[in-house]
Amino acid sequence: MPAYKDKNRGKWYVSFYYENYNGVREKKMKRGFDTKKDALEWEREYLRQAKVSPSRKNRQKKEAKNGMNRSIS
Repeated sequence: MPAYKDKNRGKWYVSFYYENYNGVREKKMKRGFDTKKDALEWEREYLRQAKVSPSRKNRQKKEAKNGMNRSIS
């Protein structure tokens, strides 16, 4: 998705729509990046994390914790 340059401030920003974990379409905007690359990198990471539901994150943490607590036979 594109990044935009704020002509008044000289900084980059991203503005995009995404579907949250419930399937609801939301708009996200983040401003103040020094470079276009930084803005696009932040957007990619945000979208990657937005796809994971909170219950899935908790389940992954529990599985990792249980895996560390198991004794090896």
